[in-house]
Amino acid sequence: MEKNLIIHDTTATIPVNQTYLERPRINQLLEKAIQSRVVTVVAEGGCGKTRAVCSFLQNYHAAAIWLRFSGWYTASAEDADEPVPDHFLQANPEAVLVLDDLHLYREETAVDFFEHILSMGFPNLRIVLISRSDPADRILRLFSKGGVAKITGEDLRFNEAEIRNYMLIRNIGVSQEMVSEIYRDTEGWAIAVHLVSQTLMISHANKTYSRSAAWANIFRFIETEIFQGLPDDLQKFLVKLSLIDTWPAELLGELCTAPGLIEKMKRTSFFIRYDAAVKAYGMHNMFLKFLREKQGSLTGEEKREFYGKTAQWYLKNGMQEDALIYLEKAGDYSKIIDFVYAFPRNMPRDLVSRLLELSEGPETGTAWLSQKTAYEFIRTVIRPRLLIILERFDDATTEIRETIARYEAMPSSPMGKIILYYAYRLLGLLSLFSSIYTKRCDFDMFFERAQDYYIQISDLPKESFEYVVTKIPSYTDIGPYICRVGYPAEEDEIQNFIEALARTIPVLGNSMGDAFYGLDDLAWAEFAFYQGDLIRSEVFAQRAIRKAREKKRCETENHALFYLIRISLAAGRQEQTEDLLKQLDEEYIQGDAPDRRAVYDIFRGWFYIHLGQGRRIAPWLKTDIDKNYMPPIIHGLDMMVRAKYFYGEKRCPLALAILENQLEPNALGAFLFGRIEMKVLEALCLYREKKREAAFRAFDAAYRMAESNALDMPFIELGKDMRTLVSWAVKYENCGIPAGWLEQIRRKSTAYAKKLFVFAEEYRKRGYVKDSSALSPRELAVLTCLSRGLTREEIARDQSISINTVKSAVKRVYYKLSAVNQADAVRIATGLGILQNNENS
Repeated sequence: MEKNLIIHDTTATIPVNQTYLERPRINQLLEKAIQSRVVTVVAEGGCGKTRAVCSFLQNYHAAAIWLRFSGWYTASAEDADEPVPDHFLQANPEAVLVLDDLHLYREETAVDFFEHILSMGFPNLRIVLISRSDPADRILRLFSKGGVAKITGEDLRFNEAEIRNYMLIRNIGVSQEMVSEIYRDTEGWAIAVHLVSQTLMISHANKTYSRSAAWANIFRFIETEIFQGLPDDLQKFLVKLSLIDTWPAELLGELCTAPGLIEKMKRTSFFIRYDAAVKAYGMHNMFLKFLREKQGSLTGEEKREFYGKTAQWYLKNGMQEDALIYLEKAGDYSKIIDFVYAFPRNMPRDLVSRLLELSEGPETGTAWLSQKTAYEFIRTVIRPRLLIILERFDDATTEIRETIARYEAMPSSPMGKIILYYAYRLLGLLSLFSSIYTKRCDFDMFFERAQDYYIQISDLPKESFEYVVTKIPSYTDIGPYICRVGYPAEEDEIQNFIEALARTIPVLGNSMGDAFYGLDDLAWAEFAFYQGDLIRSEVFAQRAIRKAREKKRCETENHALFYLIRISLAAGRQEQTEDLLKQLDEEYIQGDAPDRRAVYDIFRGWFYIHLGQGRRIAPWLKTDIDKNYMPPIIHGLDMMVRAKYFYGEKRCPLALAILENQLEPNALGAFLFGRIEMKVLEALCLYREKKREAAFRAFDAAYRMAESNALDMPFIELGKDMRTLVSWAVKYENCGIPAGWLEQIRRKSTAYAKKLFVFAEEYRKRGYVKDSSALSPRELAVLTCLSRGLTREEIARDQSISINTVKSAVKRVYYKLSAVNQADAVRIATGLGILQNNENS
């Protein structure tokens, strides 16, 4: 011990031995920190606080005195036996006072003591406070003039080089790989590194690192030195936290209902760290492993309740995959069924795959036994539906038919009838989906069998699980086109499909909640539209909307509005088009379909692209192909919008790549209407790329596909670009396309282009909000908060309103500004001077 370091301690001395590692990095940190009046060294036990400060002070130029008084549990500074010898301070005007284990001292006693020290008037006295928790604000405020520097547990961690050097001074040979492994396990925690070294000394003859032996030593230290000193309620809460993998602050706030418990947890500073950047807590790896060893102290019910609350928080915050993990851990299969049907059509494929894994076999235990009926429903009904989303149609068909054969051979039961009802319902949907390939339109007979079973279970008790699962909603969005007819289309194939669809609708009145109501009219509207018969198409589309509103089928209404918007644009009806767009916006704002945002983005995106305003489409539609976002069996129009966007941006190779991708089975190119639209756009891309021979071949192929059913609209809707292409094709040598048809398309596409130009110019003038009076005061306040980068939660707190009110206001702002996202809304409002006007008012 150097003579300038005086130990004044009634209970212990500073342990210093030959194996202590001098750490220049820590000395440099302390050298810089001690320029301030006060240095706090705050970390959990076993972090090497005392050793680090002691090592530094032995070579520091100023004299130092070290105090650690057990008497301060009860005594005041005046009662202590000369806590700071006057002769020491008189003889050493430049000195360091170290107060160790400050967390053990009563706050009032510590404040009195420091006030006494300050009153003695030693301006060159530096004070080092060593503690397991942050000193009280009252103490730190006493030294505010001289500044306070902080050394934390993070600073005191051993890095890999220091671990290696520590092992060497203990005569333990270690490889770099072993050092890295020790560092990963201990995260540089000083006492853990030391305990590992003890283990290695015992097993040194084998030159192996025994993780299990090291952990056993570390766990004993944590148990006796740390965990046993925590309050019982905090011990249990920490063990529960070890059940989950991440700890967002908001989640912990909901999981912890005991007042003050979070604050107690924070005081385990080294082991529980808060990251303000991500608003989440982190837990030391070794401490987490220690806590997981104690999970056996929790009852099964405590675990299920904790998992269930965690799952609900993730569901509420839109993190479906995390929610699914914890629903499974909670064994809540009923909630998993609700989960699946809350996201029926646009679940990412990796999430669907995770659900498939879950359906292959439940965990054993009471949670499983209590949810057996729900799990059987998942296995026989949810699972085939997931296979359909993944386009594994053969597998789905096989499993459904096996389920039907098994349950029809079993004694009748309510649950058996429900499973048979859903099995035939799924078989009907599969037949409907596959009709594009099979050319068969007999799907109505499977729906009839589903209806028979539904009638038999219609009187189930309302409180029963069986009753609940019969009320699962049905959605009618059966693909990018209502007419599921492929290429080549046989004579009258489109009409036959629509007639089969019409036969199906009465059957589904009760058993699927009028799911297809109005869909036959929409199919006729679609067929007439692609034939260019806009009057007939409009009549059927309006009829489909009336029926959809009668039965609240928002999917049918949205798709019908989409065709009416296209009809109105083609006719050059400015006011009617804007009215239809408002109806589409209202459907999005008020609708409850789970993928309404995606559908809305697609339809609005199509509109913006045709007006030459591709920059305004939703950001996700400007990205390259993402097969995980939305299965093409359900949509596919998103890919057409993407391709048109890239064509408009003159990025034709990317547009062509998207179109080529859509030639895969079950994609957009499987549909007759989709194949034609794709070929026409392909011809335009190739023409723009000056690949004239290939462009004409694509154009000629599109004509051959459309010829038998007189499907002219895919050509006409491309306006001035089609006019240019046709004008060139007329002059093409050996052109086999009839001149009369080419002239007709040239004339109609020219007329379409002129109407669209007038509309686009007028829309640019009238389409944006002109002044802030169009926004309500609340909407304006929310928009201002958005422009400052505040989150929805922060806006709610700032404006003293609920989070749901914020979300509704944001939707209305987007609608009124014709914005597609937050950045778009801020950009538009800034351009109009709305934000500046608001901030200056």
